[in-house]
Amino acid sequence: MKFIVKLFAEITIKSDSVRRKMVRQLYHNLHTVLDEDAPGSWITRHWDRLEVAPAPGREAAIRAILTQTPGIAHVLEAEEIVYDGMADLVEKVAPHYAGAIAGKRFRCSTQRSGKTDFTSIDIDRALGARLLELSPTAKVDLHHPDVVVRMAIHGPQAWRIITRHEGLGGYPLGELGAGLSLISGGFDSGVATYLALRRGLLTHFCLFRLGGETHIRSVLPQVYTLWRRYARSHNPRLVIVPFEGVVEALKAHTDPGLLGVLLKRMMFKAAERVAHKARAGALITGESLAQVASQTLTNLNRIDSAIDMLVIRPLITMHKQEIIAQAERIGLAHHAACTPEYCGALIERPHASASAGAIDKAEAAFPWEVLDQALEAAEVLLVRNIPERATRTTSLPIVHEPGDGLVVDLRDAAEAAGHPRPETALALPYAQLDERLHELPKDRRLMLYCTRGLLSAVAGERLRETGFDVAIYRPGE
Repeated sequence: MKFIVKLFAEITIKSDSVRRKMVRQLYHNLHTVLDEDAPGSWITRHWDRLEVAPAPGREAAIRAILTQTPGIAHVLEAEEIVYDGMADLVEKVAPHYAGAIAGKRFRCSTQRSGKTDFTSIDIDRALGARLLELSPTAKVDLHHPDVVVRMAIHGPQAWRIITRHEGLGGYPLGELGAGLSLISGGFDSGVATYLALRRGLLTHFCLFRLGGETHIRSVLPQVYTLWRRYARSHNPRLVIVPFEGVVEALKAHTDPGLLGVLLKRMMFKAAERVAHKARAGALITGESLAQVASQTLTNLNRIDSAIDMLVIRPLITMHKQEIIAQAERIGLAHHAACTPEYCGALIERPHASASAGAIDKAEAAFPWEVLDQALEAAEVLLVRNIPERATRTTSLPIVHEPGDGLVVDLRDAAEAAGHPRPETALALPYAQLDERLHELPKDRRLMLYCTRGLLSAVAGERLRETGFDVAIYRPGE
């Protein structure tokens, strides 16, 4: 079995040189991730596709990688058919579908390239006729079929398509440059980052810390999830800027109604400097038109005038429920729901139309050295190292034997695939923790387990605050 990777349509219409460059980048991105998750698999590069031959037992891992890598239109799981002419190909393919189409409507769909002595229409007609002979109760329906019999033919090579998976689309990461995502941990900034990554824009991350270490811990799982699923071929950075001092200085020198706009301007000014260091060409934010007072047209213009850098707002015309639904589809909703709302809690009676004069007056009185100090104190780390930071900064004990404790496995089904669950562990995925909290005993130590320790550290701090006895379980170390 092979995976046939079809390129995003906008790649195929580029000039020859640009197309070759993008295909090389996609090949490199896939090779990087497959080496980690599916060693022994092979990628072959062609003009219009990539082919992945999976190492035994790595099919599920490869399927996940290919459907979460920008630059891919769709993925075909296919069985190669060695054939000698069209009649031989029909005889070898038809028996695989005879039972599946019995009593149903079907059509044949063949994608063909290269030189053959028959056309796509020829093979579709011949295969359809043979299938009707094998399954007399089936009917051909070109417009509303129950079953689509798919094949792919590239010159002398032919594949029977077992199934098709939709890809992310977009361009390969690394081809469009980089942006800096202003990540807060909520629904909006997470989805905005995903949409930028899906398009092929590599993102670094900038978190303006407003609630101490608690704020950082709540955001780390979302950043790590975005990187691990969609950007693992690269090494983006997370920059954590302590902004509590900036907020206090603004409160002391600012009309409360202007605080929202001025805080965003300060964030943009700081983010622009961070972006220049990271060689990022744009800021990415989760703002949606008129969702809050700082996001009216007037105030967005006031905020943008603070910097010269391009600001990309992927959500600008999306409704809140659309954003939440997207967060649920991509697995960010639970992380966002667990992040406290810091910005909104700071602002009372905001002005929906801040005047330029009022902003200039407030900023003239602002002690700018506070912003400089915040940037000098910023923490910079590779996103791939987030789990190590989480376990290093937690005060939870790390144990290697369960003893009398209850082992709680926080991994979801996808993460646990291929990795055995600890013996006698309670399977309680991190996303279900709040709704199943009643299942956890307070008279017994909870031994939290996950693959890399991140979820254990974050969940453990939350559970300890509510009265549980918690430790991070790292077996075999």
